[in-house]
Amino acid sequence: MNLVNKIRNSFNEKKLKIIIFDKYINIINYSVINDISNEKIIINNQNIIINGRNLKVIKLLDNEILIEGLLSDLEYKNE
Repeated sequence: MNLVNKIRNSFNEKKLKIIIFDKYINIINYSVINDISNEKIIINNQNIIINGRNLKVIKLLDNEILIEGLLSDLEYKNE
């Protein structure tokens, strides 16, 4: 029973997650996308600022965004 609760809680988790790959950035549990351009993406009222080149949103769900491009800088403000 404890294992079932752990699995259930992992699906209900509301913490922000940022996963960075070579050419991709996956952000899970974001709330708002403020600005999207080829060189900058601003998420969660400027808590997350992604700078780079050829930035494209390739997957967009209610609580998940997958961004492709060349990342040059990532700013995260924990407020």
